[in-house]
Amino acid sequence: MSLHLPERSAPGRHWTLERPCGTRVCVEPTFASADTRALLVEEDEADPARALWPLLARAEGPLVDLSAAPGLVAVAWASVAPGRVWLHDADPQARSRVLGTLALNELDTAVAWLDPTAPTPMPLRGGAGAVVRSAVGPCLFDCWRALEPWLQAGASALVLRGLRDADLPTLGTLLPPGWRAWRFSAAVGALLPFVAGQDRARADEPITLLHPAFAARLADAEGLVDPEQQAPQGAAALQVAQLLALATGGAPAADAGADPDALVDADAQRVLVWQALGQTDVAVALARQVLARCAPGRASVARLSSAAALAGLTVDALRQSLQEFVLQHQADTRPQDWTAALASPAHSARAERAALVAHMASNTAPTPLLLSRLRTIADNAVNRGIWIALLASARELATVPPGLAQAADDSPERWLAELGDPSLQIIDVGASSLGDGTEPYAELARFCRVCVTGFEPDATALAELQARHEGDPGRRYLPHFVGDGRAATFHETNWSLTGSLLPPNRPVLDRYQNLGSLTMARAAHAVGTVRLDDVIEPGGMDLLKIDVQGGEGLVFDGAQARLDECLLVWTEVEFLELYRGQPLFGEIDRQLRARGLQFYAFAGIGHRPLASWGDGADGVPLPRRFQQVWGDAIYLPTQERLAQLDADRALRLALITHHLLGAWDHCHAALLQFEAAGGRAGAAQAYRERMRRKAPKAAGVGAGAVA
Repeated sequence: MSLHLPERSAPGRHWTLERPCGTRVCVEPTFASADTRALLVEEDEADPARALWPLLARAEGPLVDLSAAPGLVAVAWASVAPGRVWLHDADPQARSRVLGTLALNELDTAVAWLDPTAPTPMPLRGGAGAVVRSAVGPCLFDCWRALEPWLQAGASALVLRGLRDADLPTLGTLLPPGWRAWRFSAAVGALLPFVAGQDRARADEPITLLHPAFAARLADAEGLVDPEQQAPQGAAALQVAQLLALATGGAPAADAGADPDALVDADAQRVLVWQALGQTDVAVALARQVLARCAPGRASVARLSSAAALAGLTVDALRQSLQEFVLQHQADTRPQDWTAALASPAHSARAERAALVAHMASNTAPTPLLLSRLRTIADNAVNRGIWIALLASARELATVPPGLAQAADDSPERWLAELGDPSLQIIDVGASSLGDGTEPYAELARFCRVCVTGFEPDATALAELQARHEGDPGRRYLPHFVGDGRAATFHETNWSLTGSLLPPNRPVLDRYQNLGSLTMARAAHAVGTVRLDDVIEPGGMDLLKIDVQGGEGLVFDGAQARLDECLLVWTEVEFLELYRGQPLFGEIDRQLRARGLQFYAFAGIGHRPLASWGDGADGVPLPRRFQQVWGDAIYLPTQERLAQLDADRALRLALITHHLLGAWDHCHAALLQFEAAGGRAGAAQAYRERMRRKAPKAAGVGAGAVA
């Protein structure tokens, strides 16, 4: 038997993480490492399996860890059985970190290493009674080749991590007669039966396979309990019996007219019990049911009180704990799922840390909500220095727009960002939207830093906007009516999106299908209006988006100075007088051309058939063309204004036309002005070349020609 002692971990090649129990661990210096993520997230709670390893050390043979990284099991075994611990890991860097972990805990002389170059570690001489731990890879049989020699030598136990459901039936055919599978319950500090086909193993959960003689020895020492085969005796067995009674009895029958609140109460207690018994899948399924029946505001929430008492938590904290429990044990949990779990004030520090690590591991920018909730994440943390560094990295990552973070290094998007990184000032008048990502400037915000000032006088819509962007310093929403600065009358309608500072024009609205029914007058309110020239500082409006139902002319009347600076206007226009006295498209066009802005394109046209024709329900065909009623019109600076832009304004226009419009030609023209005004030489040609490389190859000559 050859032994190998890896080098001590070189300084700077690992992070040292402390655990609440006092153990120090060397892990990869990256948040993408599974070991790093797991240890950082679990540092403020006990390791459920920690008591398993001293329990298995009661075996008489060697304690062998064939998957030693990150060294937690090695430390646990070396602490209670020095001289009996043998380790193996084929990865030299992983071995180095494990040895570093042992040295940090002054246990490096308490272990020996199997030959790391051997394809299959051979058993030690006298391997009878050995406890062998191993990770299961994609192929169970590959793992089994390393374990089978230990079984033939008379091993007492095998501990497998990473078992999948498909592996469990196969295990039964490979194990010697009498061997059984067990899982550890931290609630009772003992092993409980694991039934293949009925129970499921999590990827990180150790499943222990025991020789019958060793199982009997552990049972005598109250380290193992089989509720089906053994009458309750001893503290551990009695505790298991009590927990099983709580988990399986006492619930009102759902089909017997039981009180739904009582069912919620009983199921919430069961979640805690099944969790304590290690039955994670059962607990997760029940937790989902409880959460579905306990939305905030429901009467059933109050019925969680006894379950909360059992858990030592408040009702809200119990609900949040159930939600975090479900997320923690779902393999497909995404960073945004963890972030959403922070919506409740009862969220735990563990949820904050899990959300932060999940975002950093996936290299996605944490949301403003998450960053706003992480103000005290390092307080009382064991690894305070690393959490501070992690939070700083997260804040730095959050400043990089998500689209830009994913763009290729030689992309035109990266090139534009290299030319400068201005914060684009967006003014959104009538900011109520159909949800995140539906704003016209959503794609621009994916690639550029933006500062949005939104005006939304509807109280409900304003509250939704403020809640959606909570904690985002780049978004502010104000309750003002925007106009010409004079007093006005707001005409409230049956749909908040059709209210206006102008009265609905009933004859026109009722002439067309589905217009009059959505614009029924409800009330009129005297209101004041503000002028954009008064509330937006000079240089504070790169992009203006307007959706005010006929009041566009009033907005432009109060924004003459800001329009002289504006680089893009995205405004709703009407071709019919839906509101009395409103300016139609031709008048809006004259207003904007007077400020040096020219029409670029329509972004969608709304049309309606005449109400008198019908909606086609009676079999009469609808017209081939409908009346065009409204649309969104886009305006850009005229050639004369473009020639007067300084380098900063020209670059802003380039970013807007590229990301928001996909107007590569106008972006190129803006970059030419950027160069002419003193910007980086060759910027326009470099952009054109990157666009050429990015474009799909044309099928034939002239594929890009204008039709």
